[in-house]
Amino acid sequence: MKKTAILILILMIMIIYPVPVLSKELQLANNVDNSENGKLGVIKLNVSTNKKLKDKQFLKNSWEFVKGEPSDNALNLLMFSYHTREDRDQMNESNKLVAIDLDGYTLGTYNNSYHSQTYYAGITRKIYEKNLPEDVNMDFKYKLMAMHGYERYEFNIGGITPLIVPVIGISKGLVGVDFLISPGRTVTFATTFRVNLPEKKSIKKNVF
Repeated sequence: MKKTAILILILMIMIIYPVPVLSKELQLANNVDNSENGKLGVIKLNVSTNKKLKDKQFLKNSWEFVKGEPSDNALNLLMFSYHTREDRDQMNESNKLVAIDLDGYTLGTYNNSYHSQTYYAGITRKIYEKNLPEDVNMDFKYKLMAMHGYERYEFNIGGITPLIVPVIGISKGLVGVDFLISPGRTVTFATTFRVNLPEKKSIKKNVF
C-alpha cells in the first residue's frame, strides 16, 4: 500500500511538473523575442539577420551590375536598320546617324524609320566586357535615352519618347561595330559603326 502511494505520487509529479516546462518551451518556440537566454531565440535571430544581410547584399550586387560602368568614349557614325513589320519596304532603313558617347553620356541625331529627323540625349552604361582572341573586344551595354522626333509614331510624353536600347559591341583598336535592338511598335534591329576615342579613366571589367 505504501509502495503504491509512492508510485502514484511519483506519477503525479511526472505528469504535473513537465506541463509548465513544456509550456515554457512552446512559448520560447513561438515567441523567441521574449527569451533572453534561449538558444532557439539566438538561432532564429541569427537566421533572420543573415537573411536580411543576404537580401541587402543581393540587392546591392544587382544594382551594381545594372548600374555598370560608363561606356567607352566613341564617335558613332551611320546606322542601318531592319524592321520586323510587314510594311518595312516603306520604312527608312538607312538612318544617317551621327552621335557621340562621352564619359557615360550619349548625344546624337539620325533620320528615323519614319523619315523624320530625331534628336536624343541620355546615358550609356557598360555592364559586361570580355577580351576575345586577336585583340578583339566584346561588350554588352545599354543606352537610356530621351528622344524627340517620334511624336506621331511612337509613345511619347510632351513630344519626348523614353527608350532603353540594349547594345552588343565588337571592336578592335580604334574601330568597332554595335548591334542594337530597338523596341517600339515593332522590334527593330540596327547596326552602327563607331570610332573609339581615348579614355580619361580606366574601366572596371566584369569578366564572367
